Amino acid sequence: MHIIHNKMKSRLNICATIEARMSSKRLPGKVLLPIQKVSMLKFIISRLKLSKKVQKIIVATTNRNEDKVIQNFCKEWKVHCYAGSSDNIISRLLNATHVFKSDLIVQTTGDNPFVDPKLIDYGIEIYLRNDYDYVCNHLKKTFPLGLEVKIFSRATLAKAGKLVKNKFDKQHGSSFIYNNPKLFKVFNFVCKEKRVHDLRLTVDEPEDYETVNQIVSKINKKNFCYKEIIKIAKKYPEVLKNKKIKQKKIADG
Repeated sequence: MHIIHNKMKSRLNICATIEARMSSKRLPGKVLLPIQKVSMLKFIISRLKLSKKVQKIIVATTNRNEDKVIQNFCKEWKVHCYAGSSDNIISRLLNATHVFKSDLIVQTTGDNPFVDPKLIDYGIEIYLRNDYDYVCNHLKKTFPLGLEVKIFSRATLAKAGKLVKNKFDKQHGSSFIYNNPKLFKVFNFVCKEKRVHDLRLTVDEPEDYETVNQIVSKINKKNFCYKEIIKIAKKYPEVLKNKKIKQKKIADG
């Protein structure tokens, strides 16, 4: 059974979804703010395009009027886009991956410009070679915040969608999967670099945005990985303008 299962896995259509919206209490419109002359959303898309295993990139935005600017951005840059529920990310991802015929989902967000294509490919390889339902690196905090990898099949998400009852899990997409290890086989890979889990590489606050721009200004190559970012953070600690920010709880949105 496992041999057949793994053969089926090798034929999966793999996509990366980017959850993006303009509403943000702390930094409104952040997904379209510039990072060294390109918008953060375009920056994330360019990072995902460097993956050797992701076949399709889908921007999963909402059907709110304020997010039409994201749909227009996708039209301009010829990026797949789906506009769905603002409150139910499970349904948004299921519908988006149905429309664009994808089987395996790499879930990313517009908050994390340093999403790492090499880490994504590593996680996909683990998924394809094993019998896991969910492969990630965020359940044990060893990677810097903002480098989360979340990989699962559309079938797994559909199963979660049928079982989920509360608003929280509907709003966070894959949380029901990794919070129910008795229902789903979950695997978390860890960071080999030591003591870097406190490094903050996500964008929630103005200080986060400034930090990201400072780091990017010191990177000289297009295909950089998280190790280069860690080197910069150690060599130029003054670029970390967001050291004192406390991460909001996932329940806070």
